[in-house]
Amino acid sequence: MTLKKLVLIGSLIFIGFILALNIKFILEDNLLKYFILTTILFILLYLCVSFLKIKDTYFIIALFLFCFLFKSMLVVFTYTEPTSDFSLFFNAARSVSVGDFSFANDQYFSTWAYQTGIVLYYGFLMKLLGVGLLPLLLINCAYMAGTNVFIYLIAKNYVDEKYARIAAVLYLFYPATYFLAPVLTNQHVSNFCIVWGIYLMLNLTKSKKAGTITAPLLMSGVLIAIGNIMRPQGIIIIASLVVLMVLNMKRVIKNKDFTFLKNGLVIMIVYFLINTSVSAIVSSTNINKNGLKNNYPLWKFVVGLNHETKGIYSSEDASTLFSVKDIKERDRLSKELIVERVSNPIGLLKLIYDKNEVMWSYYDNLEWGFISYSGKNIDVLGYSIPFNSISQRVLKFEKVFYVLVFLAAWLSIIKLLKRNQDNDFDALFFLVFILVAYMGMHSFIEIQPRYRDFAMIFVFVLSSAGLSTVGNFVKKFMP
Repeated sequence: MTLKKLVLIGSLIFIGFILALNIKFILEDNLLKYFILTTILFILLYLCVSFLKIKDTYFIIALFLFCFLFKSMLVVFTYTEPTSDFSLFFNAARSVSVGDFSFANDQYFSTWAYQTGIVLYYGFLMKLLGVGLLPLLLINCAYMAGTNVFIYLIAKNYVDEKYARIAAVLYLFYPATYFLAPVLTNQHVSNFCIVWGIYLMLNLTKSKKAGTITAPLLMSGVLIAIGNIMRPQGIIIIASLVVLMVLNMKRVIKNKDFTFLKNGLVIMIVYFLINTSVSAIVSSTNINKNGLKNNYPLWKFVVGLNHETKGIYSSEDASTLFSVKDIKERDRLSKELIVERVSNPIGLLKLIYDKNEVMWSYYDNLEWGFISYSGKNIDVLGYSIPFNSISQRVLKFEKVFYVLVFLAAWLSIIKLLKRNQDNDFDALFFLVFILVAYMGMHSFIEIQPRYRDFAMIFVFVLSSAGLSTVGNFVKKFMP
């Protein structure tokens, strides 16, 4: 058995574990009626997409427009003011738009200087469009729509077009994407750039010019780098690419075909060149003397390994550590806390179990986008309904929707295990590894439900293969 198959078996077990936690949660919270209703919705969407015979170009345009329209309507009607980190981004960007870069003197931006990228980007948009919030949110809706399109385009390369369309339409209606639509988060632009870069990367294996340095090859590295500058998650893609290159080494040497390695190296060089160059420019121009550095990487682990909060933000840790002005002393105390929190192996395993349960099986939340509605009534078709009552039902629906799509992704890994190891196998393996690596790293760093959104992109892409398996199985029993 090859190393790749062993990795896939490990991925299958891990995703199966997450599914088991979710099923346990559904049974404990008695969500059977939501399970039935959501299954009916899936069937209806399946039938609609199956009978909708339109050209690929028209489908892509319609998918983008509907996604943008639905998200934009929500943004316009809710208009959520930024809070927490997002408020800092917004206010800093307003200063940047008028040439004031003093935001970099703030402790937040000197500690986590890598957030300078999103501030400069927002500041540039404000310079063009004015300092209002709405234009930024609408542009984010366009990024979300673009991500939806790339989910379809990536999936279409590996499954029947019908099932790629079904996966994309399911993502269009996936409730959790709407939870973050009104939020001025850096997740949307980062997700879009990275998934576009992945699409270009995977398309290289199907190109007649594979092995030569082409614009799409360079653009892949550029886009993943830009996505990382907006939010530091591009490194997960690069790390996954390195793993795939190492696992392919034996086959590459045997076949004397170094195309994949060349492409991978070019993408990595471009990625690191852009990240380091932009960081150097930010530093040398005194926009932020720290460039795009993370000057406190230990913080995510301090919080992520907190047994009391189960890896969720700890105000107690923040109060203890950020009151220490000496950086070396702060880092020393941070290391002591980390060592203490991992010193008990049984306790650590329990923490990892608890964190995966909270991160991947508990309800999502609407706090970021709809906090101003909490405890209030809203008018729906002339009826005054408590928002909390609506949100509870929406979250239950989202939970079952989430589990069904995860189940389809899990089935796709089973299907992949039976597949021959060709270029398409490598591409799907790469997507599985990104998903599992991203999910797995949250066993050790800070967790929040909104961090699920990046993983769900890959869950939906992979779900297309699982949906194909289910569809073909059902066909056997059709008259």
